[in-house]
Amino acid sequence: MKKILACTLSLLMVLCAFIPNIKASQAEDFALKLPDPFTGMGRIAGGDYHSMAIKADGSMYAWGSNQFGEIGQGTTGGKVLVPAKITSNAKCVAAGYGYSLATNSNYILMAWGKNDYGQLGNGKTENSAAHVQIMNDVKYVTAGESHTMAIKHDGSLWVWGWNESGQVGDGSTQNCLSPKWIMSDVVMCAAGYSSSMALKNDGSVWTWGDNSFGQLRHGTLTASHTPI
Repeated sequence: MKKILACTLSLLMVLCAFIPNIKASQAEDFALKLPDPFTGMGRIAGGDYHSMAIKADGSMYAWGSNQFGEIGQGTTGGKVLVPAKITSNAKCVAAGYGYSLATNSNYILMAWGKNDYGQLGNGKTENSAAHVQIMNDVKYVTAGESHTMAIKHDGSLWVWGWNESGQVGDGSTQNCLSPKWIMSDVVMCAAGYSSSMALKNDGSVWTWGDNSFGQLRHGTLTASHTPI
């Protein structure tokens, strides 16, 4: 027992040495304070070089690289080294390579940052440091490297952006510059580097896009341009 207590105390001392400046009040202030894990879906997001988080009061913060305006302050360039408040009424956030998305309290989806493949979804390919409105009634949004997936409250799944490997799921490999309906009855979705997944209400899992490493789980290395 004495050895266990000694080891425990040693571990605590090591942890304290690594995080000397963190106070309990500060940690609590930035805590998400979520009642259950599922409620936390979409409350934090990490892009390649920037991060996003929503506090319990709905305020959204971002930090990291701002090369393409992905932080959301209306500027481009530089790095944001501490969390910067961006909005005060966010519901869900997503981060891809150099771009960001968020829904507000009215479930309106906004996007900003890098847009060379149409990943913002505003019908253009120019980057935008300003927030641009994309679509309404969005329950959940997620981002891959350069493609975006969103679920509306009616369960419809919409995808857009980079489509070289068919990750949009519309049967083509043409980049998609605005949201495109892919399927219905979806309860959750996930975006990889260049592949996509969706979970339907009946429990079935659908995958599509790049399959170079077998990530579509179909026993082959063949890509699919539509959900299978």
